[in-house]
Amino acid sequence: PDLAVLEKAADAFASGRVYEEPASDQVRDRLPLPLEVSEETAMRIEIAMALAFSRTDEIHHNLQRLESQIDAAADGRVWRLVGLARTYMGQHAAAFEAHERAADLRPHDPQTVIDRALARHLANDGQGSLDDFEHALTLVPGSATVLVLRGLTSMARQSLEGARRDFDLAIEQNPACPAAWASRASLHKLKDEPEEALKDLDRLLAFNASSQLGLLRRSELLRSLGQPKRALADARRCAELAPDSAPAYYLQARSHKALKNFDAAVEAFNTAVALASPAASQAGSPAQRRAQGRPPSRKVLFLVSLYRERGILHLERGNFTKADQDLSRALELLPESPLLWSMRANVRLLLNDSEGAYDDFNQALRRNPGDALAREGRARMRLARKELRGALDDVNNALSKAPEEPRLYQLRGLIRRNANDLTGAFADHQRAVDLAPDNPRYLFSRGTSRLLLGEFPEAANDLQRALNLTSDGELATQIRSTLTRIEALRQGDR
Repeated sequence: PDLAVLEKAADAFASGRVYEEPASDQVRDRLPLPLEVSEETAMRIEIAMALAFSRTDEIHHNLQRLESQIDAAADGRVWRLVGLARTYMGQHAAAFEAHERAADLRPHDPQTVIDRALARHLANDGQGSLDDFEHALTLVPGSATVLVLRGLTSMARQSLEGARRDFDLAIEQNPACPAAWASRASLHKLKDEPEEALKDLDRLLAFNASSQLGLLRRSELLRSLGQPKRALADARRCAELAPDSAPAYYLQARSHKALKNFDAAVEAFNTAVALASPAASQAGSPAQRRAQGRPPSRKVLFLVSLYRERGILHLERGNFTKADQDLSRALELLPESPLLWSMRANVRLLLNDSEGAYDDFNQALRRNPGDALAREGRARMRLARKELRGALDDVNNALSKAPEEPRLYQLRGLIRRNANDLTGAFADHQRAVDLAPDNPRYLFSRGTSRLLLGEFPEAANDLQRALNLTSDGELATQIRSTLTRIEALRQGDR
């Protein structure tokens, strides 16, 4: 009986079905099998069980331990499972090789051909992927699933008309196929046709009002269309159908935030984090990922996005300590992200932790020396430290990536002013105003540069205009003080 359950697990993966009847822990803990089975059956079961429980270390261990037996395997189902495992590990080239072996052994099995098509796509062989889908359609003519997969592959290659043809045909073949409607909705969204996308998702839910895919996609779309109440209703309905769905609570959180229900948003984020954390923890630590040569899994990236967005919400509510904690948790999972280091650096500036912020900007730039946001942040810190040469290097580097960003010219003008390059400072502040003529802060900077050059009337005009435009009380106070100073200087000239 134990073997029957385990064989079912392997066959579930080998046929592409969702594994709906997991073996008990007692059965699972008996692996390697003390049963009289063929070596290839044992391999199939062990790899399938590791995949079923999404335990990355076990998948990696099994692939290493069984390497010599796998190389000699003549069962295409073994190679298919190896391909799935390699894909799960993010090893797309190795995954394609395994799926190629599987297809050589089972050339007329539709699922095996489809798997090779997907593996080709992930290995950046777009045309080969489309050719395999064409072959799969000769094996299962009119399959809505194959048409949708081919359409998504075309969509990824920016062949939008080909994608539309496949999605239309898939809907014609099977109007109740949720993936067909959802995929065509995604295509409409990509083409900036949100109303058409909404119609498709409405049709999907008309066929199946309990489709979690449809509810999640429509919730996300409705929020982007400025309809957060309807978006919230869809997300709540999805959570009722699937209480363990972290994405449903994530979308609730985003809808609550749009409705300014901030406490409810935090509560929904908390639930989503609690639901998403166990799955992400099974993917292993960043150090294990690097050692095994695999990228972060989608589960890890989803949990990172939850921490990041909850941290942003805390930041917007003025709770800088909690924002710092969430970004720190995100960095524990994804330390290779320059954006997260830069975000935490800016939060630490708000916490008056200048040393921590400076270290974070440096961490971001070690990972991506061309990160313009980190360069800008470190340039501001170096200006405050009077490290003007380093500040100028950083802002010049940032400008090479974003030459039309007025904020960077305003910053470089301040650096040059501190270095007594008053002409250069004025030129930069002039450029900032040219790019953003109605920004009061840039007008204030140009006005003060003119003041230092002795151009009192022009300086006063810039400052008065900045005062008329600003709604920032602190900036208004600075402007009035500078205008008073200009008037005193003009009186002195008389």
